[in-house]
Amino acid sequence: MWQAAIEGAEGLFKEHTQEEKEILMREYCGQITTDKILAYCHCCVRGLKLGGAKAMPRAEILF
Repeated sequence: MWQAAIEGAEGLFKEHTQEEKEILMREYCGQITTDKILAYCHCCVRGLKLGGAKAMPRAEILF
């Protein structure tokens, strides 16, 4: 199953330096108009926090 997902994503992702990641995520988070963000997965939370957003995983409010 994972192999199919990886093959289907080929060419959609490219690697970035840490500095590039921070710049991209700050630009993305700059478009968000809320104070806090609830995200589904831990990777999303990590990326949003990298961009300076106040993000938390959905599971944190459920449990």
